[in-house]
Amino acid sequence: MTDEERKAAELRFVARLAPYETGKPHGFKQRKRSHKFDYLCYKHALECLQKNSEFPGCTLVHGSIVAGGQRIDHAWINVSEMIVFDAILGRFYVQDGYIHTLDAHISATYSHDDAQRRWFQSEHFGPWETPAKP
Repeated sequence: MTDEERKAAELRFVARLAPYETGKPHGFKQRKRSHKFDYLCYKHALECLQKNSEFPGCTLVHGSIVAGGQRIDHAWINVSEMIVFDAILGRFYVQDGYIHTLDAHISATYSHDDAQRRWFQSEHFGPWETPAKP
């Protein structure tokens, strides 16, 4: 995918999610965006969780979303029971709108400590879930 195609894909995501965008929760630390839709969601989401280890209720989510008509693996942060942070887009969304709009399926959620342990054990950013056997 070219940089132009990546930018177009990001703009489509942002437009679809615009009705659900919300402000940054007080005290939440977000990473500096590279301004590139780079498909490193597992890495960026884990880094964000690490920066917010003291933020109450913050969890890492591994799952999937529908993008471009295809289901793809994705990771994001549940900042609270009502707000998510998408580290690729660098934006906060009302959780119900995010889940519904992207047809998100959650495979697993991780506390800071659990995510740290799995990262060290696996030596990769994720996903860490074992795929279900057919």
